[in-house]
Amino acid sequence: MKILIVEDEKLLADSLRAMLEGKGFAVEAVYDGETGAEYAETGVYDLLILDVMMPGLSGSDACMKIREFSEVPIIMLTARSEDSDKVAALDAGADDYLTKPFSVEELLALREQNPDGVPRCARCGAIVKPDVVLYEEPLDDATVTAAVRAIASADLLVIAGTSLAVY
Repeated sequence: MKILIVEDEKLLADSLRAMLEGKGFAVEAVYDGETGAEYAETGVYDLLILDVMMPGLSGSDACMKIREFSEVPIIMLTARSEDSDKVAALDAGADDYLTKPFSVEELLALREQNPDGVPRCARCGAIVKPDVVLYEEPLDDATVTAAVRAIASADLLVIAGTSLAVY
């Protein structure tokens, strides 16, 4: 797997690169948004990690620029933790958002949960669907049996949501 880190704090970028390389990843690091967008356009990467707050082209702006030509998974990395900041990053096209300080394990867990931008089951790799069954959508026997077992073994079952009526 090849990862591009775009982070203006050179020490952080180089430390993160060293840690990820130690885990067996091929990693490149650049230190501004404009260069990051250029690398993303000319290189082939499996994951981009973009800092949000950078001088010049911000991480969010770089993300929007990258989304014009690529669907590579993007994780935004920032010290900002307000919901509005997260929403802005996701609206810019990011697949996930990680606040500083963070651990490499946390970063890799995000990647494992969302390797191609599509939520997947950690155990079987199948695409995760919302816990909603659309009107007349069939369920296979294995899904029903697994649900019955899970409910039967639960200590507490909470049903939350709308009126549960189908329109």
